[in-house]
Amino acid sequence: MAVTYDIKPLQIYDGTNTAKFIPAYSDAIFQIKTSTTISGVFNYKFLVDVYIQTTKVIRLKVEPNAQNKGVFDVSRIIQDYVQAEEVARGQNYSIHKARDFSRSDNNASMFSVRVGEEYATTQGGSVVVYDGNGNTGNPNVNSGGFRFWNGVNQWSDSSEGNDGFRNDWQTYFLRGTDRRALSQFAPSSTIKQKIGSNDYHTLYIMYARVGGDSNGFDGYSLAGTNSTSGKAVITFYDSSGSTTGSAVTYTTKMFDGDAIAMGNKASGFDNFLYVGVGTQNLIDDGQTVPSDTAYYTVVFKNNSDTQLSDIYYFEIDDCNSKGYNQVRLAWLNTLGGFDYFTFRQKNVTEVNNIKTYYGRQHGQWNINTYRQRIHERGKATINVSATEKLFLNTHLITESEASALQDLFSSPEVYMFEGTKVIPVCVLDKSYTKKTSANNKIIQYQLSIEKAHGIKVQNG
Repeated sequence: MAVTYDIKPLQIYDGTNTAKFIPAYSDAIFQIKTSTTISGVFNYKFLVDVYIQTTKVIRLKVEPNAQNKGVFDVSRIIQDYVQAEEVARGQNYSIHKARDFSRSDNNASMFSVRVGEEYATTQGGSVVVYDGNGNTGNPNVNSGGFRFWNGVNQWSDSSEGNDGFRNDWQTYFLRGTDRRALSQFAPSSTIKQKIGSNDYHTLYIMYARVGGDSNGFDGYSLAGTNSTSGKAVITFYDSSGSTTGSAVTYTTKMFDGDAIAMGNKASGFDNFLYVGVGTQNLIDDGQTVPSDTAYYTVVFKNNSDTQLSDIYYFEIDDCNSKGYNQVRLAWLNTLGGFDYFTFRQKNVTEVNNIKTYYGRQHGQWNINTYRQRIHERGKATINVSATEKLFLNTHLITESEASALQDLFSSPEVYMFEGTKVIPVCVLDKSYTKKTSANNKIIQYQLSIEKAHGIKVQNG
């Protein structure tokens, strides 16, 4: 008998087209039904084969509910197949050092399910597997492909019923001047993101072909057509607001970012791109940041120069009048990209040592005449566990910036920059307190972090 789909995971609506596209960290719930009379057979179960790309990764067996329907959620399964990008594609350096566009290979993928059923026709009889179309064989009623990425849809962001992704996801499809990269820091000409003269920074964007592909993933893109490419335009300004130097234009075909040039494949890898837009990213790429630059902007356009995103503003600020050691962090946000922030106030470094001791027998016992030496230890160190902690303070920040920092406190992936080195760290704080201008007047945060690698010390 036939197995059919009642409900599939909600498809994110981009404002014009429906895309088979979901955050991995959200409910990915299917509801299926069968024309088989379940009460007339024995040991009935729905069968669900889950595929990542074209590889079957697991088979689920689902008991019918009281309405003889099968309900299952594959989100926990697909989450194992995406992770934060660590290195720029095809390179040995960190993704935070990306030069121009870099395609995301690990942060996005595609899944599908194929459903069928199994049951015995007699009590105590052999259970037979059916393909969902009335024939014996493996489950074969295909859901179609769903692209997913390492993003989060919070429960509170969903609407009631089975139609509930947050409505503002369309903000992140690059289709107009109000659209954004996958960053919690909102583009603003008045609240510019501060960046030093030698700082790394990336923006992470959704990307797809206008012409569509075999899975109907169409309608929004940096690309103008299937044969042209999109671009990121970086423009420099002096303190008077006049342009200075030459603008930098990165097209999606310059490095390895172009989805179109890589063919019409159904992998899902080709729908997310990083672009390096920090001052040091530009310098590493051989670009010139004019010495009189006060701030610069980043905007995404298609091949016809149509603006497809809001404008990101970066203010170059190396101010350190009090001599504080500035600490810049990067962290994976819940949108699936990385955000960046520099702690500019008093930052304290502390090294914690945990020592294990043992008692050592002193004196020379295995010689003709016993001899005692004053310098010999009676108590010796067998092991030292040393960790480096930092206690950081923000400058006075806005309510918008404070909101963007929330993900930092809970992020599973946090990094600190030491010159050109990218150092993994762990956030020690257990909670984040939401601060507002009305409640707190002055908004400032403290953060405690610990380097993920301990300090090596010799044994005694």
